[in-house]
Amino acid sequence: MKTMLRWMVCVVFAGLCWSSSALAMNKTDKGMLTLSAPGNWVSGSTVQCSWDWGNLDGNVELSLWKGGRLVATLASCPLGENGKGSASIAVPAKLTPGAYEVRLKSAKHPELISKMAVNVAAPPAGKALPFDDGSHPQTPGRR
Repeated sequence: MKTMLRWMVCVVFAGLCWSSSALAMNKTDKGMLTLSAPGNWVSGSTVQCSWDWGNLDGNVELSLWKGGRLVATLASCPLGENGKGSASIAVPAKLTPGAYEVRLKSAKHPELISKMAVNVAAPPAGKALPFDDGSHPQTPGRR
């Protein structure tokens, strides 16, 4: 038996939905995962994702999807302790702004997935994006 519940707080301003947090829960006979993360992400920033779990062990994987296609694997980490887990996620710097879906999946039970919608925005004007790695030094006098 599988149950999917979604909850989101949404404030509408200037025709856009700004979400402070969202929860998505997936429960099967094999266990339960509930993902929580900010609803708005900025390319090149870091966000904190957390989850509650029950009747599971092993690792989880966080991934980012758009239009049913995998965009990036964000993290693979231990489930956590005492029914709670979390990870700091580096939002890829070169994402096209728009609507995405973040998924939390159990490694031992891949059918157990918690999903939630996130909106990715470009960084504020004038803020340089970080390099993907440290192999490209910044050119003096250029930003």
